[in-house]
Amino acid sequence: MPLKNRIVMPPMTRSRAGDVATDMMADYYAQRASAGLIISEGTQISRSAAHNFPRPADLLR
Repeated sequence: MPLKNRIVMPPMTRSRAGDVATDMMADYYAQRASAGLIISEGTQISRSAAHNFPRPADLLR
């Protein structure tokens, strides 16, 4: 994937929402969108996958 300015923002889990993205999250990423490629924060792939870790940040504990 060619990147014009070679800047990549890695995934970060801010844990500021439940299962659905919020307006605050959209604003956060919109403020950074002009820099380059943004990889958004982690989420579960399905509701059944969420039983092991309620939030992706719990993986780091």
